[in-house]
Amino acid sequence: MNFRHPSPEQTEIIKNFIRKHPSGQTYRLDEKGNFIDVPKENWTLKYYCGRVIVVDDHGNELYNTGCCYCNASSQTNLNSAEILVNKCVYGFGKIALKIISALLGHEDRNRSSKRYGGK
Repeated sequence: MNFRHPSPEQTEIIKNFIRKHPSGQTYRLDEKGNFIDVPKENWTLKYYCGRVIVVDDHGNELYNTGCCYCNASSQTNLNSAEILVNKCVYGFGKIALKIISALLGHEDRNRSSKRYGGK
């Protein structure tokens, strides 16, 4: 995909559009200034964490938010791969937090019981 610098007017239109519409996908900006949803491929992680790409009618990239883009609408279109990764990250994160809190909680109980004459 080639990159084409958008005009200042196009840049402003794009920024206003992506602020109000779901992230995590590609949009095509036609010559009349209309945005068209471009279906994303199944099992791609290209748009993970809300990346938005805007292309023109010829497929040239006009704008790319990069990874980890969060907009005011807080809506993101997720495909199967992105949902699976979210579940794994969330699940492993919860497990790690429980282990850490159990370890820290156990350590803190030992300290306080020793401090106050416990075993």
